[in-house]
Amino acid sequence: MRLARERRRRFQASIGCPAMSRRTLRGRRVLDVRAWTMATVFTGLLNSGAMGYGDQTQGAMPTISTFYGILIKMYFDDHAPPDFHVEYGEHELVVTIAPIRVLRGHAPKRVLSMALEWAALHQEELLADWNLCKSLRTPYPIEPLE
Repeated sequence: MRLARERRRRFQASIGCPAMSRRTLRGRRVLDVRAWTMATVFTGLLNSGAMGYGDQTQGAMPTISTFYGILIKMYFDDHAPPDFHVEYGEHELVVTIAPIRVLRGHAPKRVLSMALEWAALHQEELLADWNLCKSLRTPYPIEPLE
């Protein structure tokens, strides 16, 4: 515990965060442990969903559909053009919704053809989910490819 506290103190002092550090009598910056603890707890509550925000923080990507090991995801608060992300193992694609085409990335041909076929079948639902994500609301799950 003492080592962890010392690491936190050195880190906060090194970044010079005024809200979480204070000056001692000798002018050195030290960590205000109470402020650091409150900030850590609050951030944890935000990310856990306990305060109603859940995974809607910046950078989160909810999974909309899963089939044959392929994950279909969308970012919250994403920019135009409307798109979704396809993940398969270490491969990732970014596919635009209207028109349906690969924006960037690569994946095996089988994965690519299944993802594009799925997108063609569910284009309207994808646009609706993209609009929900853009307004920071949770998207609806979409049926997988059969």
